[in-house]
Parts: sequence; structure tokens; C-alpha cells
Amino acid sequence: MIGIAGLSANCGGRVEVEHGISSRPDESSAASNAGAGAPASAGAPASAGAWTSGGAGAGASAGSAASLGGTGAAGGDSAVGSAGDAGTGGDTGLQCAPGMATCYDVDDKPCAIDLRVGTPVQKTIGNCGACGLTCSLLNATSASCVAGTCAPVCTVGYATCNGFPSNGCETSLNTLGNCGACGRTCSPYGAASFGCSQQACAPVCAPKYADCKRDKGTGTDDGCESYLDSLTACGTSCTNVVSCARTEVCNSGVCGAARGLVALSVPLKQPEQAQRYSYVFSPMDLTKATIVLRLYAPGATGGSLTVFTSDSSSSFGPQVEIPLKRLSASWADVELPVGAAVGSFNPKVTKQINLLVSSGKDSAVTNPTVVYLDSIRSSPALLNETFDANVSSMVKSGLVVVDGASATWTDSVP
Repeated sequence: MIGIAGLSANCGGRVEVEHGISSRPDESSAASNAGAGAPASAGAPASAGAWTSGGAGAGASAGSAASLGGTGAAGGDSAVGSAGDAGTGGDTGLQCAPGMATCYDVDDKPCAIDLRVGTPVQKTIGNCGACGLTCSLLNATSASCVAGTCAPVCTVGYATCNGFPSNGCETSLNTLGNCGACGRTCSPYGAASFGCSQQACAPVCAPKYADCKRDKGTGTDDGCESYLDSLTACGTSCTNVVSCARTEVCNSGVCGAARGLVALSVPLKQPEQAQRYSYVFSPMDLTKATIVLRLYAPGATGGSLTVFTSDSSSSFGPQVEIPLKRLSASWADVELPVGAAVGSFNPKVTKQINLLVSSGKDSAVTNPTVVYLDSIRSSPALLNETFDANVSSMVKSGLVVVDGASATWTDSVP
């Protein structure tokens, strides 16, 4: 974008604008271009308004030109190669008002072009912000010039997103990075794949997910936001859902008793005790993914559960901490947003999900405290562990330990 502040014009042979110089067309017939050794015509003043370029031995002093309306070099009986006394240059040029300029390809009159509105060129505008700058009609039906800046009228599905409206409407609004608006992206939540159609996000939902709130192309997209095995909206479609009882879970759209669990038992006896467990898997990219753990800690009276990730270099990622008492009354889905890289943690090589059972500063803690884990899943659907027959890759840490702690498989909550 070229600004118009301070635009001015020299009404002689050149137009000087803020970002360039526009030269007047050749006027050799009216100019006296003296070469080396060329004599000055005795007593022949330059014509008013003539363009004169002084060279070595020219009739006028080198570099002196008679501008529009000025007087030329004085005549005399100077010898060949010797200039007479320099004449006065006259007015050095008319200073245009702000926003005005002399654009010789349009109008030879001084300061005749208003660069703030430009000049019409069929369906578009020329001389917008600068002489010779024509607004592009790329993917546009027309264009105007507003305060020296091109303003294209984009066809449906296109926009000017690169900060240079003079280039027209260069960006399609049917891409994942510009869906419905410049820079608007589609959420991967719950999606097996996703795309953009008619300027709105159009995901293909993963199993057990549904797009119940269709994207309208504005605001923040939420992907396939509805998990059909949710504890509070269990069903097979967006309209066929129920809330499960507090001791039930949802599997395949049906509420029922949890089956196939990992029991994390920790004999917490005093404050500041903690046992860590880890679910280990091959490193995978969980950037901006959301991890969901289904948990239940019946009878818990104190302490907390902290869930966090770690990468292949054992750097810790984001965490969420939940008071165990909140898990004592019913099953709960605990969400852990992984996000982007933070500090030394690299989510592109996430390799485990950690659960830290801690008494904290509480002295009234159930002994043992047992936390049941029904499933671990992620969105996008990269993780889906249901522990149907064994503890799978759940291991007990040897670094953060409480004596007597265990991780065992059980078919159901006793």
C-alpha cells in the first residue's frame, strides 16, 4: 500500500511522490540539451517553460534548468565553450496540495490528479495512491480507491488477505487456513479428517463423535464437538442422547456399569505422599490435541490427582490437577489440552500420560485411596485405550513412590 501523505509535484519535467519519481515525456523539441563545446546562442534566452539540461560548456550553468514560467540563461558574446552569466531559475516548481499530483500519462496539467480517489479505468481505478498504480480486479467485480488505498469488491469465496489490496482478492476462503475469513482455521476436535466447503468448516467425524453444531463460517470452529459416549449425553446421534447415572459409563451409546478397569491403589497415610503412574506408548504428535481420561475415586476424602504429559526426552508438558473428593461421587471425564510446545516440552514426540496420586497437605486421606481408570482417549482420535482385558501399558513409577502402591486390572468396581 502506498501512502499519499506528503505527495507533491514539480510542474517542470519531473513528478516527485513519496515512493518514486515519474518523469515527464520527452520534450527534446523544446529543450536545449547542450553538449561539450556547444556555444550558447548570443542573446537567445530560453523559452518560458522550456526544459534545459546544462552540460559541460552549455549556455546555462551545469545542473541549472529553467522551470515552468522561469527565465533562461542570459545571452552574450561568450566564446565557444564558455557560458554566459547564469540566468535566474525562476519559480522552482509548484508545490501540489496534499493528495494531489501531476500524472503525465493521464493529464498534463499540474497537480490535476487526486491520488486519494484515483481515476476511473473501466471497472477499476488507476492512479490510486500513486501515479500509474491501477487496482487489480483479480477475483473481484470492481474496485474503488479510498483514501489512496485500493478497495476491491471481491467475488463470493475470495478475499484480500495479504495486506496488499492493490493485488485484488488473491485468497480463496475455502481452504483450511482461510475458511470463511482470512486466517480462520478449522478445529480438528473429534475429526477423522476435516475440510472447508462454501466458506464453512466441514469435518468428517471420527467414530463416536458428531458435529451437532454446524459451522457457519464465523467465529471459532469447534470441530466434531459432541462425543456420543459422553457421560452426560450418551447416545447414537445428536438428538438421541441421555445422561447416565453417576456410577454408570457410556459405551457405544448405551449407559451401563463400567467393565475393564485399571485400579490405582495408593496407601496414603500422611501429608506430602505421592505415587506416580504412567501410560506409555510410542512417541506421537499430540500438538493441540485434547486427552480425556474417564476416572472414579469412590470414597476419596482428600488429596489430589494430577494428570500431565511427557515427551521422548522426559520433559513435562501441560497438567491439570483435580481434588480427589470431586471424583468420589461419580465417574468423570477429565480433559487435558496438550496445546503447543512449552519450554522444553515437545508435543510432537509425546510418549506418555502421567497420573500423580498425592495426599498433598491433607491429613484426612482415605487409606488406601483407589482411583479407577476406565479409558484414555484423545481428539484427534490417536489414542483410544479402554483396558478391556489388562492394564496394557500402564506402569508404576520407581521415582515417585509410596510403599505398597499398585496398579492392577479389574473387571468392575467392587
